[in-house]
Amino acid sequence: MEALTLFTKKFKRSFKKDTNISLATKLKQCEKEKIDALHELDVLKRKHMNLENDMHSLFETNELLESKVAKLQVELDKANATFKKLNAGSQILDEVLSSQKVASDRGGLGYKAEGSLKSKAREKMIFCKPNSSALASLVANKAKLPVKEKNVKYARTKPPKGKEAMSSG
Repeated sequence: MEALTLFTKKFKRSFKKDTNISLATKLKQCEKEKIDALHELDVLKRKHMNLENDMHSLFETNELLESKVAKLQVELDKANATFKKLNAGSQILDEVLSSQKVASDRGGLGYKAEGSLKSKAREKMIFCKPNSSALASLVANKAKLPVKEKNVKYARTKPPKGKEAMSSG
């Protein structure tokens, strides 16, 4: 029996050694995994800090862009208001020009009527040759306007009473 107890003791010792060796290798492996996990944790912390910094800079950029958009929207609204005013003025001008009124009639532009429109309605446009100095002086005398002798193409005047308008020939 003594041999059996000796064998049992030796078996237990060898089993303990094997267990200790296996536990030691597992411990070394766990320590290595722990070091790797700590290293990976440091890397992830750095990435997290970088992402937070990027996020803050993007928020600041977003705020700047939103303020620019607000400023540009105000500027656009002002430009649209100006455009509407110009467009309305252009439409009024188109109406006046399309009605073929005489140049001195400002009735559609918000002015009060000036003088008699009947006398202004009798004015006619007389076309003449550019080098006709005699005709140009006649027209200048009728309209009482200073006329240059060169390149007179047309002049506005009232026709003489009882006579037809002069025609160039």
